[in-house]
Amino acid sequence: MSGELPLSARYDQALASSSRLSEYSALSPEYKSLSDEALRDLRQVAQAVSDLQLFSRNETLEDISTKQLVYLTVPYATAELLLALPSAEPAIRKDILGQAEVLHSSICEINGVL
Repeated sequence: MSGELPLSARYDQALASSSRLSEYSALSPEYKSLSDEALRDLRQVAQAVSDLQLFSRNETLEDISTKQLVYLTVPYATAELLLALPSAEPAIRKDILGQAEVLHSSICEINGVL
């Protein structure tokens, strides 16, 4: 990860940036900057979770360390941020919706819904 923030600090930073988006108009430069920063951080967290193999398909919820449980929410946070991104182009919006759908599906798999 660039910047070498600990994983928990990177995730906290991404969530803080995401929550501050409501302070700005979706068309403002501040919104774009914050959303880009949050999305970059969330993708870095997701990559680190994958690289560190924090979760495996054969684990149950009881097998996961309490400190690591929070990282189960990374796909949800990323999907919600993607859905908040403004887009006037239908093709770009369709791509964003597709990405969010994949992330939401992964959440359902984690929770044993699918």
